[in-house]
Amino acid sequence: MKKLMGSLLVTSAIMLCQADLTYAVDSRLVKRSSAEVTAAQYDKASRLTDKAAEFERQASLADSDKERTKQLAKAKKQYKKAASLYKKVMRKTSSLPGIRTELGRALIKTGNYPEALLVLEEAIEHNFETTRTIAYRVEALIGVGQLNEAKLAYEELTLLDSPEAEALARRILSSIRSGELASSQEIRSWIEEHQPVTGSST
Repeated sequence: MKKLMGSLLVTSAIMLCQADLTYAVDSRLVKRSSAEVTAAQYDKASRLTDKAAEFERQASLADSDKERTKQLAKAKKQYKKAASLYKKVMRKTSSLPGIRTELGRALIKTGNYPEALLVLEEAIEHNFETTRTIAYRVEALIGVGQLNEAKLAYEELTLLDSPEAEALARRILSSIRSGELASSQEIRSWIEEHQPVTGSST
């Protein structure tokens, strides 16, 4: 009887160990699966922003206002989808470098300047700041009407003295002139006067 009881206890212990191992393996699979889904969402969002940029390029080449408006509408739709995916990724892994900058860009492109500004300032707060973060923050500040802050941020961008900073500074003015970035005449004139000198970066 004692041998039988001992055997049953050993069998139970083995079954419990096997159950624990199965749970551990299943947990790893769930985590891996979750990570794969997050990576796939990030990649899809990146592809959507690339697609949106292509629509913007087509808009710049359009030979009529109607066609330009049509292409920009397509771009905005892609940015909106991308923003939704970037938000999902952030909820799962908010420490991913660059995620806030990319989300900020997509939000600006859809006209959601207040949320874009919040996200971009979070990027700076978490030390995820890049040249593009600064440039997009300028656009968000212009969008919400914080013009003095926008001027300071623009000066910070031009002081970086790099080819990327120079290109981004010029793109901001281009967006204003095209009407893509709504702004006052005051900030437009100020930025025109403070454009970086071509070839000043090394």
